[in-house]
Amino acid sequence: MKASEMTRRIVVTGGSGFIGRYVCEKLKEEGYDAVSFDRVLSPRMEGTSFELVRDYFAEMRPQFVINLMALCGSRGRGGSEESRKDPAGYFRENCLSCLNVFESARLLGLSGVIQMSSFSVYGNSVRSPIDESTRMAPTDPYGASKMCCEVIADTYARRYGLKAIIARAPLVVGKGQIELNAIREFIKRAIEGRPIEVYGNGIHRREWLHPTDMADAIVRMIKYLERMQEALAIFILGSVKNRISMKDLARKVIDKLGKGEIVYIPERSFDQITGETTTKQALEWESKVPVDNILDELIREEARSRADLDYERSSRQS
Repeated sequence: MKASEMTRRIVVTGGSGFIGRYVCEKLKEEGYDAVSFDRVLSPRMEGTSFELVRDYFAEMRPQFVINLMALCGSRGRGGSEESRKDPAGYFRENCLSCLNVFESARLLGLSGVIQMSSFSVYGNSVRSPIDESTRMAPTDPYGASKMCCEVIADTYARRYGLKAIIARAPLVVGKGQIELNAIREFIKRAIEGRPIEVYGNGIHRREWLHPTDMADAIVRMIKYLERMQEALAIFILGSVKNRISMKDLARKVIDKLGKGEIVYIPERSFDQITGETTTKQALEWESKVPVDNILDELIREEARSRADLDYERSSRQS
């Protein structure tokens, strides 16, 4: 391998996951040599084993690591609800694998790590709008485990000089996602003739991000790492153009499908939106895919999935 190629190698942990696939594809488009560390690809790629992580990094000799490896959700609800069922599992998987990534990077003298975080570190009670200085107040084991990962990143950056970037992202939604989220749930309910459940009066707002925009942001973070002077940077990947109330989001789904109804559930809800952050200027980044395009993409995916399922059932019967 040429020296110039070595310096452009990047290990993406969790590279075969939902976001990881988009990130690896974008990195390759930009000319990087992206390799994935993921137990889906091999049982030898287990993030909770320090020896396996260290040995893989030593073999690959990357310049940077993008750590997307984490327990998020399942075919059911997202990480918030799932983590309440298995708090120890979420802490063990997310925190230990993160620690192994940073310790391996430190020992091998790698140039830096991008640590994927989320808005879950803010919990539900933090006042919006949020920015880099907003206090973390997670309300479930998933969010708490992501906060622990941020503390690990901060410690290794400030104490050991391993440059680190923490990327806090809102709800990333797109094609190929297994984890259930509000958009996918709204679509499924409307198609199946079930009412769309919206908490409170539905005026609380969320921001949505397409994985291609997420991947673009991470590539820009790699370029920022190459020139950054500070030990640690925190970027808030808000999507102001995709800020929408849950009531309006449900109405969009109903309008696009031509059917459905909203049922309001009496439960207190809060805004979770971004304010003025340094991200847009520092990375020269902003989201491009509008929420309408995200909805159209997921509606088409759901329709294809149901058509494939109907075909499979009819084939079995025949």
